[in-house]
Amino acid sequence: MKKYVVAVTLALACLSFTNAVAQLTGMSGTILIEHGVYQVGANSPGPLYTPDGFLLSPGANYPEVRNPVIVGNAFLNYATGSPGIAFLNRTTAPVGQFGGASTSMYSLVTPNRGLLWWNNYMVRDVPSNDGVGTYNASGGNVVFQNGPIAQAGRAGIYFPFAGFAVGPNAYVAGAMLFEMTILNAANVIVNQFILGVHFGFDGVGPRDNGVFVYGTTPAFWGWQFQDFGNTFRGYGLAWTNVVIPAGGKFILEGRLTLLADPDSGFDIDNSFDNDPDVIANLPEFGYTIVPEPASMTALGVGLLAMLARRRRTA
Repeated sequence: MKKYVVAVTLALACLSFTNAVAQLTGMSGTILIEHGVYQVGANSPGPLYTPDGFLLSPGANYPEVRNPVIVGNAFLNYATGSPGIAFLNRTTAPVGQFGGASTSMYSLVTPNRGLLWWNNYMVRDVPSNDGVGTYNASGGNVVFQNGPIAQAGRAGIYFPFAGFAVGPNAYVAGAMLFEMTILNAANVIVNQFILGVHFGFDGVGPRDNGVFVYGTTPAFWGWQFQDFGNTFRGYGLAWTNVVIPAGGKFILEGRLTLLADPDSGFDIDNSFDNDPDVIANLPEFGYTIVPEPASMTALGVGLLAMLARRRRTA
């Protein structure tokens, strides 16, 4: 991911091709999942991200993440064929102030589809650790090779979520972010952009509750956010049109982050799966949260090391 001087959000996207010629193959990639705790810092007026794209604050005066401490993580280097799946799952029981988290994360390639896919994601924080939040962070970098015919479609993210926040200091935040880099057959970058969705919710607290888009202005941007007092649900959906040159390739770098403090939680939500607006505008390729199990993105030191390692070996 690029070094950001301004705040960024996380997003998920799913990439697939509409061309009748099945020619997409996977190359190599990295997946990392991380769970832990963090110190709740000062409120931030604008969204904040790490240089590698993990959420530190959604802005709107939500607190900033400080000094994350890893409770559990899992790391995977993998190679994918066509078709092929790389799967990684991590569930860690509560330890001390850790409220608990789980994530299932895939890299998937078929002859006409390549994606990063999170499902079965969840994060929980407990009332007793006010001021110490729980996070769930995950990320993946994967390269897909195109065949002899140029292909066009739409890359984007679909991020469904639901959660709760109870008490005067409780809040939950999350973000999906992906960067897509498209190269031609000569390995020259012809397009590079970022799409992201993030949200913040503090129940009946003073901050704004809602979902927001980040990154390149998308061709389509839609969302729903339903506030029920101490609970909420919603989704963010964004995509933009892309072309993958003949003999070219594309790199997906996806990040998912979930934050919770002190009596709050976050889950995937499938209630919008039959929404006509969602069905009509799902990305054809990119990085997407898919309505099966749930997944979450992370933000720890281990993730940053993983991403740096990937850059050195790319």
